[in-house]
Amino acid sequence: MGLPCVAAPAPSASSRVAGLMERHGERPVLAGILAISLLLRSAVIGIYLTYDELLWIKRADRIYGLISQLDFTPSEWAPPHHPGLTVTVPMGLLTNLLEGVLPAYVMARIPQTILGSLTPLLLYLFCRGFAPRGVATLAALLLALEPTHIGLSSIAHVDVALAFFFLLTTYAFVRGLESRRWMVLSGVSFGLALLTKMPAWLLLPTVVGALLLARLVGSVRGKGDTSSMPRPGRALLPMLGLWLATGLLVFSLWPWLWDPHNLPVYWARMVETHARGGHPVFFLGAPTMAPPPYQYIVLLPVHLSPLTMMGLAIAVCACRRALAPPSIHRAVLLSSTIIPFVALSLAKSSGFRYLCMIFPFLAALAALGWAYMRERLLELRRPSTPGARGPTAPPARTPCSLDNRH
Repeated sequence: MGLPCVAAPAPSASSRVAGLMERHGERPVLAGILAISLLLRSAVIGIYLTYDELLWIKRADRIYGLISQLDFTPSEWAPPHHPGLTVTVPMGLLTNLLEGVLPAYVMARIPQTILGSLTPLLLYLFCRGFAPRGVATLAALLLALEPTHIGLSSIAHVDVALAFFFLLTTYAFVRGLESRRWMVLSGVSFGLALLTKMPAWLLLPTVVGALLLARLVGSVRGKGDTSSMPRPGRALLPMLGLWLATGLLVFSLWPWLWDPHNLPVYWARMVETHARGGHPVFFLGAPTMAPPPYQYIVLLPVHLSPLTMMGLAIAVCACRRALAPPSIHRAVLLSSTIIPFVALSLAKSSGFRYLCMIFPFLAALAALGWAYMRERLLELRRPSTPGARGPTAPPARTPCSLDNRH
């Protein structure tokens, strides 16, 4: 008599996902993030119209006319406010070359929608440098599902484009510490950010601050991943010089700067706008020329989802554990959040849209906070050894551990 056949248990959802990841790598995750992000942003692309969009669409049409006529006279390329070339150039091409396919205001929003959809994907790649796959996926989903980021990705403006190039610059800069090609890419992205909006200059203190923070924390604690860091001094300056020179070279492609008299005008306009207040800002339902320094502390809970805010609160309360161990990636994450946040809070004319520049980094911090909370809950649920005296041994590293990259 033969043995009875026992049916094998059906594989769980997690095991099926793990098998899929093992066969295809991270491509299914990347495809899923992109699909969710693009679907949500495309769904609201034609719902409403803002006043600023009319100005940018008109500007894009003028830029297209100058390019089609090969007219690079500096005075003709004078900006109304921010450069905005990374948005107005593709916007003008789409609205003129594909005229009649879709309404002009919908065509003008496509560049922002594409960049906004790619930003969560880029955030996933950035987070994979210092966090496991689950944390990176959570960070990307938090950003992909962020209502304010979805809304800003569906209008013809420059804030989402600046957020994309800001994140790309920092991600490529970290990779550039090991590869000169990545450093050149970071410089190109820095230049494109400068061609998008004036606050992109905050990238300069951001990357320098990240290098100093990583070296300081690593040397003080005597641990952390600083092996990819070039030594201070002669080895570091050429890399920073390459990054800065590449960015300025790309920035100099703006024809308006070819007239040397316009460069002082550019700096004066930036100071006038952000240091003295160039236009009123609506804060708490009333216009003001000088919003208080705490404006973004008040605006964050309004423009971030509850999940992101709760994760941020956990990360702030447990920053020493949630951000450990120190590394250049975490230094870039902190620097890219703190320096722009403080600088924009002190500026006199920066509305809530400026927050979009640090949305990806806030989502990454929130994901680290939730990962820390999950790890703590697992530790509390883990049964202790009966009869053991004294402190128990530290728990084994789990797949969600913050210092596990797998």
